[in-house]
Amino acid sequence: MAMRISIPIFATTCLPRSVPLTMPEVHFEIYDLLQDRETKKLAIALPRGMAKSTIASFIYILWEVLHKSPGKDLFVVLISESRSQSINFLTRIKNTLDHNRKIRKYFGDLGSNTAERWREDDIILANGARVLSLGTGQKVRGLIKDDTRANIIVLDDFESEMNANTAESRASNRKWITEAVIPSLSQPDGRIIVIGTTISEDCFLQWVKDAPDWKVIWKSIIDDDGKSIWEEMYPMEKIEEIRQGFEHMGNISGFFQEYMNEPQAPEDAPFKPEYIHTYEGKIEEVNGEWYIDYLGEKRLVYLFMGIDLASALSRHSDYTVMTTIGIDADGYQFVVDMVRRKCNPAEHPQMIIDLYKKWHHRGVYIESQSYQEACRQAVRQMMLKENIYIPGIEKKITHRTNKSQRLIGLVPIMAQGKLIFRQALDIEAEREFLAFPRGKHDDILDSIWMASNFGFRPPKRKNSNVSEQNVAKNGGRLSWMVV
Repeated sequence: MAMRISIPIFATTCLPRSVPLTMPEVHFEIYDLLQDRETKKLAIALPRGMAKSTIASFIYILWEVLHKSPGKDLFVVLISESRSQSINFLTRIKNTLDHNRKIRKYFGDLGSNTAERWREDDIILANGARVLSLGTGQKVRGLIKDDTRANIIVLDDFESEMNANTAESRASNRKWITEAVIPSLSQPDGRIIVIGTTISEDCFLQWVKDAPDWKVIWKSIIDDDGKSIWEEMYPMEKIEEIRQGFEHMGNISGFFQEYMNEPQAPEDAPFKPEYIHTYEGKIEEVNGEWYIDYLGEKRLVYLFMGIDLASALSRHSDYTVMTTIGIDADGYQFVVDMVRRKCNPAEHPQMIIDLYKKWHHRGVYIESQSYQEACRQAVRQMMLKENIYIPGIEKKITHRTNKSQRLIGLVPIMAQGKLIFRQALDIEAEREFLAFPRGKHDDILDSIWMASNFGFRPPKRKNSNVSEQNVAKNGGRLSWMVV
């Protein structure tokens, strides 16, 4: 056997066409755990198109069989949704063993010419390594050879809308894994690797997501900071193009399932995908009033800001969110601006002051409890020093209902199509709404609720009386165009 090398070096040296020129950080995370022999149960949930099958069902298995130690057993079972799909994975491995010159050079001939067994679904190589392909639900326990149990079981996209479309079928899959697959592993060295994209709140990946005996890599195409996890392959422009494609087909929930790893049973989600509406107009200040372009007319809007503050700055802390919405005379509420980031709490008062100077809100609202009340008082002191008045800050806001009950109050507004997001800029907001109440964060919802609940409509008037010429005359206006 050749000298043992790491999986990334093996892949880039022997399989350069199967790895990207620039590997994303998540690939290195996966390789590290695949190489860690102490990791006995590993679950990998990644978006579509992240090369997870290439890594786990091709590169990793090849790396294991080529680095098999003499005198040690190695039996790998590869399971996919269907037997035919699993055979396709094995066929790729077989073709590589037969035709890859670098592998033959560094590891010798371990292809069909020297194999002990070379069947469509089952191979035993000259070094004794065995790889068997199965479909979901197939018998596993009876596959022991010479008292050798499977050392490694890889389940690759073994659940789909075809075999896990009912609660009963998903329960059957879990029962099969826990009562047949895992017990078939050799002890104490056996390991199981489950990879895929989550397909429902009740799929197997969701069950092991927080299990204490599993190590889990769980990623969305956009990270918590609003950045692509693989910028070279999926820049934000490409992600937005994909999202718009799903939205155009009336399947925005499909985008969140396939690319954000956030499915939710439609009957459990108070905010439905069809409630999501976007606009791509501009907002302009004219004679001290704000007008927004929507459906071919300029609508007068009153601006309000809702604030949800995080009192800590850490990797696992919540986000500070300050959302400005514009409300028109018909009750339509437009997301105009959103600041969402993790920042030092000492910065919060100045951030509020700066945003007020930018937008001149008719109301700025912040909850009056614990740290947020301290921030509100700090803003009041800064107002005195700067000789400005921010309406709404003087209002002491406390709640008699819990957060979930409050946020549900946004459902009727969204259901009527009256909460409208900026196209291409508010993916995180859409993500939070569709994931509620089981989402990781609800900071955006809370800030929007604050602005929506305490904001009010302007009086009814004709929106069209603001001409293009009048707007053009006003120098120093603040505007943006969402493209």
